[in-house]
Amino acid sequence: MGKSDKNQKSINNHATEMFAMLDHETKNALLTAFEKATSFDDLISNIMIGPCPSCGSTNTIDGEEPPINDNTVGICLSCGSLWCLECNRRLEADKLPCSCWYEDSE
Repeated sequence: MGKSDKNQKSINNHATEMFAMLDHETKNALLTAFEKATSFDDLISNIMIGPCPSCGSTNTIDGEEPPINDNTVGICLSCGSLWCLECNRRLEADKLPCSCWYEDSE
């Protein structure tokens, strides 16, 4: 077995161990995200962004690109809602960043 094969086996073992530590609900959510994903970017979106809190659509992206320029803002491509990916508060494009970013520093 080559070094690459050993590394892959080690990664697989660690991933299996970490997955086993998760609660049932989290395991199901991850499995659903993997099953629904059609690409790596889609998988990351399913896990990191999740469904829109307004309409429930999974057609969501982060606001990394213009005009938002902030990857902590979720954008629903179905209904147009914006929300904070940190605290899940609804946001308005003219009232960014989210107030939660300053709550800990007060």
